[in-house]
Amino acid sequence: MKRVLLPVAALALLGAGLWFGLTSGAKSPSLAVAALLPKETLAVVHLPDLNTTRAQWQQTDIYRLWSEPAVQDFLARPLSRNPDAWAGAQQLEQFEPLEAKDLFVAVVPVGERNLRLLGGFRFKGTRQDVEKLLGPWRERSWPARPETVQHQQHQIEVRREGGMLLATVYAADWFLAANDVPVLQTLLDRLDDRTPDAAAPLLADQEYVSATGRMPVEYAFFGYARLAGFFERLPAALPPGSTVQEGSLVRRIRSIAAATKFEGGKIRDVMFVTMPKADEMGELTRGSLSLTTANSFLYFAGMLHPTGDVSPQSGPAALTPGLPTALQGMLTRLARGGTTRDEWENTFGAEVGVIGDWQPESRFPSLLATLPVKDFAKANEMLANIAGADEENAWTTSERDGVRYYTQPPANPMVPVAPTVAISNQLLVAGLDAPSVEAAMQRAVGRNPGLAASASFETASRLVPTPRYSFTYVDLALLYTRLDAAVRPMLIMAAAFMPGITERVDLGKLPPADVVVRHLGPTVVSQSYDADGYVLASVGSISIYHAALGIAAATGAGVDFYRRQNQMIAEPDDAAAPAVHDPDAEPTPPTEEPDEEQEP
Repeated sequence: MKRVLLPVAALALLGAGLWFGLTSGAKSPSLAVAALLPKETLAVVHLPDLNTTRAQWQQTDIYRLWSEPAVQDFLARPLSRNPDAWAGAQQLEQFEPLEAKDLFVAVVPVGERNLRLLGGFRFKGTRQDVEKLLGPWRERSWPARPETVQHQQHQIEVRREGGMLLATVYAADWFLAANDVPVLQTLLDRLDDRTPDAAAPLLADQEYVSATGRMPVEYAFFGYARLAGFFERLPAALPPGSTVQEGSLVRRIRSIAAATKFEGGKIRDVMFVTMPKADEMGELTRGSLSLTTANSFLYFAGMLHPTGDVSPQSGPAALTPGLPTALQGMLTRLARGGTTRDEWENTFGAEVGVIGDWQPESRFPSLLATLPVKDFAKANEMLANIAGADEENAWTTSERDGVRYYTQPPANPMVPVAPTVAISNQLLVAGLDAPSVEAAMQRAVGRNPGLAASASFETASRLVPTPRYSFTYVDLALLYTRLDAAVRPMLIMAAAFMPGITERVDLGKLPPADVVVRHLGPTVVSQSYDADGYVLASVGSISIYHAALGIAAATGAGVDFYRRQNQMIAEPDDAAAPAVHDPDAEPTPPTEEPDEEQEP
């Protein structure tokens, strides 16, 4: 009998161990912090292991680029002008002996309109070790004499300064802080398991659990924000006349969760937006991929989702959130012509494509936007109406090989931008210059593999889930190579005419392009809908958030440069204009100088 029971018991223990390992291993590290926070928490940021995150960060491509001797040599001068810029990084290094884990900061509501902050972390060592780091900062920022509030076995230190409050406490291996004593006391009760309501923690919120279920099991950073109900309170906080449009996509967002993970030198980001699904627009085909070339640094394909009729009241932004700017002007003019949503959907397909191409011999990149055409006659009529309604800029029309072209002359001869739209019975292509648009239309009728033939594109595409709603690919190495070739001579010339630049940066030490490029790889982003929200996943040498900020900054700088160039031509400097002689004007009599007093 024992011989039978022992194997059975061993198998049972093995099965229990496997079950425990699988189920416990699949839990998100954020759940430990979520068990301490109230269910109504509005936002939380969590770093599970500070030392591990720092070690993984130092293995990323972008950190290795930062560590290149040529890059450090180039940055030495600007960094010397601001020695405090990296004080935060040095302070983080001081935390390393504490082996800080589960660092978190949260925002919780108190009453109808008040918000409170709380945070903390677990540490290894003694309280004195923590005080060596936090004590001096606390004394400088909160110099007033502290008071002590007893809560169960805990002693809460409370400091007040200028109407503000800081409450801190040690509980086992936790250091906790808040700007409200009752909020901190509630947190201690959860930590000590004295909260009677089991449904009270954030961990019991189904929406939070659903969002965290889309996050990677291991991550370096996690953030969560609850937006449901926020927009209902927003009108009271906005100035008169400022409102968030009713029914807009933003108001339909209930919550946002995001996590970042460092893996294999790359940065992997996942974002989940809880919101209802937009109207079904079909499957993403990436049909515009055939318009790309080996010199394409940007490719985007996404579903164009009209949220209402194309009307002057709704405007293009309400009609197509996130649509590339190249098509926004066209939609505005269509709105003025009274085009309805049904007419638009019956004329054009739902999938929009954006392509950035930069030929080696070109100083500027070319940008294209594409749409499938369902009804050539109706689409051509719409474009003709747009061209005829534009009174400020004349459009010229031409036709070659069955393709109709609408082109504007450059608004500024110094900037080679001539908006062009081409339309065939299958495709609409809009671009910033006629040659690139015509070349794209020629590729459309051929068998051009485009980026699909690139090994780096194929490899990068496999790193993200299959996209159902949108897909983005950015070749950072190609983009930087072209930027370096175009901008480096301009920077050197600018330094010659503006010597003040050399006081801030030594352009002669600008790192060679190959030093930078060897640390840059493609960044890919996919977006799909999963059950109750949109999942956005990205992998690349830089984070999607860094890329978004960089693109926004570059776009803003480009728009500002273009605006200034037009303004300089339209409004020449009055001070530089030559004086015009008016023969009818009376001459101004000379001013008589007093005679100098002569010495006797």
